[in-house]
Amino acid sequence: MSHQFPVDLIAVGHIALDFITAEHVEKPNWTLGGSSAFVSLAANMLGASVRIISKVGGDVDEKMLSPLLKPGIDLRGLGKENAPTTRFRINYRGEKRRLRLERICKPLTIEDVDIGVCGKALHICPIADEVSEKLAIKLIELGELTSLDPQGLLRRPDRRGNINLRRWLHREVLRKIHVFKSSSDELKAATGKSDVKAALKLVAKFGPKILIATMGSRGNLMLLPNRCSCLIPTCKPKIFLDPTGAGDVFIGSFIVEYLKSGDPLWSVAVGSAAASFVVEGVGCSRLGTRKEILERAELAYNRIKIDA
Repeated sequence: MSHQFPVDLIAVGHIALDFITAEHVEKPNWTLGGSSAFVSLAANMLGASVRIISKVGGDVDEKMLSPLLKPGIDLRGLGKENAPTTRFRINYRGEKRRLRLERICKPLTIEDVDIGVCGKALHICPIADEVSEKLAIKLIELGELTSLDPQGLLRRPDRRGNINLRRWLHREVLRKIHVFKSSSDELKAATGKSDVKAALKLVAKFGPKILIATMGSRGNLMLLPNRCSCLIPTCKPKIFLDPTGAGDVFIGSFIVEYLKSGDPLWSVAVGSAAASFVVEGVGCSRLGTRKEILERAELAYNRIKIDA
């Protein structure tokens, strides 16, 4: 076991390559993606130190990883495999998204994790079943604050790679999670509930204290430890190009601000603001500065609606 200084955030989940087609994407190309990449970039932009635990294949070179080659982002937990990097083709029609899994890297195991590393926060964010429930339970011990986006645990590709969603509520995993974040569509699939608030309340029974559903242009719904619900409006971007990674930027920013302030309302406003910048570019090309994010966050904070 090695002994290292803790980082602010550990992000666990595969980095990916995404081929994004959308109305405003003029020249589609393979670009850096994956939840752990977006979460880490957002957290780093707000001043946090981050370690990524992930795997890629030999088809990813230093140029492709260049957005992550920044002070404060530790890539020593990024393993190289004799296998392809996880790849998605992502097609948008308005806010509707179609995912097709083209390649999948090898899953993470406990041997891939340096258990001498600990973090103030741990965010588990699989994208294609690379984190098993058994591994998630072990990983939770690495963070003082634990967060989960279960999207990769819900996804089941058909023979052509088209992604379908399944029910998923794992009692032992959820029991140890502090913050649960999911898109509204994935949340409905996971719980079988058609109402977002009812779905959050169902997940809350398993243990998470703060629960957030991202709902695109309809804003974000948060359930607090006292079970009050809060509707957080979206921040209006200057231009809307590509929503890929918006939910990941949201939760990465939320975690960092929550570690600093302990205030979930301010933190969720920061998350909403940060997400509004990433949609202004393609992939992770646009993140905004800390100053820009905090200015937009003030606007969102003043418009939060609390429903007891």
